[in-house]
Amino acid sequence: MGCLLSASCGGSGSDASSPTAPTNPNNTNFTGTWTGTLTRPTGLAPISVRWVGTQGDAGVLSGPFSMTYNGVTIQASFDGQFGGGQSNGQIDPPMIFFRISLAVGASSVSPSCSIVSNGIISGFATAATSLTSSTFDISYNTCQGFIAPDVNRTQHVETTQLTMNKQ
Repeated sequence: MGCLLSASCGGSGSDASSPTAPTNPNNTNFTGTWTGTLTRPTGLAPISVRWVGTQGDAGVLSGPFSMTYNGVTIQASFDGQFGGGQSNGQIDPPMIFFRISLAVGASSVSPSCSIVSNGIISGFATAATSLTSSTFDISYNTCQGFIAPDVNRTQHVETTQLTMNKQ
């Protein structure tokens, strides 16, 4: 969660002297409905996603994040924050540090289920209509009925990539 709240998570090229995260690189607007997929390991079908995004004045992104797999839909949330290094007053490259999450008890489909992940989307344009993240890990905890846990464990972790298109 620290990356969502700190500009220092930008990696190489970050300007450590900047006390706050960039508020809106390239005057982007991610408000609206986005649909796409979370990839799954080889041989497994992707998870369909739908994000109804809102964007606050301070560059905070949020909104409900529906995940559908094998006909089962889980309602999670998507929260993000702009970040990246500073170069001549511009974000270089522009990034979104995001989190997909679901708290235990929040899903009537799988009440014991919790989901957590942190990822990065970078290199988007001013009028972006397509977003693709770097690969990241997503953890499904006790999500029977949606993503089965690993044998002898309640947790299932996958390396995934998020791709979304604005509708």
